Amino acid sequence: MRILLVDDHAVVRKGVIDILSALAPPPVFAEAETGCGAMERLSADPGGFDLAILDLHLPDESGLDTLGRMRAVAPGLPVLILSMYDAAEYAVRALKAGANGYVTKGSVPEELHRAIEAVLCGKTFVSEQLVGDLLTGLGAEPAAGLSEREATVLRLLALGQRINVIGDQLGLSPKTVATYRARVLAKLGLKNNAELVRYAYKSGLLSE
Repeated sequence: MRILLVDDHAVVRKGVIDILSALAPPPVFAEAETGCGAMERLSADPGGFDLAILDLHLPDESGLDTLGRMRAVAPGLPVLILSMYDAAEYAVRALKAGANGYVTKGSVPEELHRAIEAVLCGKTFVSEQLVGDLLTGLGAEPAAGLSEREATVLRLLALGQRINVIGDQLGLSPKTVATYRARVLAKLGLKNNAELVRYAYKSGLLSE
């Protein structure tokens, strides 16, 4: 596996390399300190990488800008954000911009391994720490009449997560997630996901 590692801190890059060297076989890394450096690496060999690990804070541009440029050159490349920002809104922005996963730099090594495995399999991954924030609606009042798990499923559905992805994140079967979705719709008097998303924004469970 070839990984493009983009972070302006050498100590962070070394730490990531040390952690992922435990994988079998160990990945081969290409490193970049800036968005422009990352694009030079990627443009020189757009099909040569299996994964990009990208920081949001780079010296020359936002990591989200770099992500957009990566998508133009290598649209199928899985991109995992590894960031110091541990607020859920950053994860939401990154996922909407096309990232496949979001992990905080405070995560344990095992979570980084799980994140890589998930995004390489085509799944979406968010740090457990941030999923906890998503579950509580970033401090918003829970939806009236919903259990904690139902409110969790409501929020993740409103974020555009597919039922099977939500199941993977919460350790539930897709059938169980579908059951929670049906309960949410029934309790709130909603008919479909579009109405569910509108409800989530109006109720403050999501913010623009």
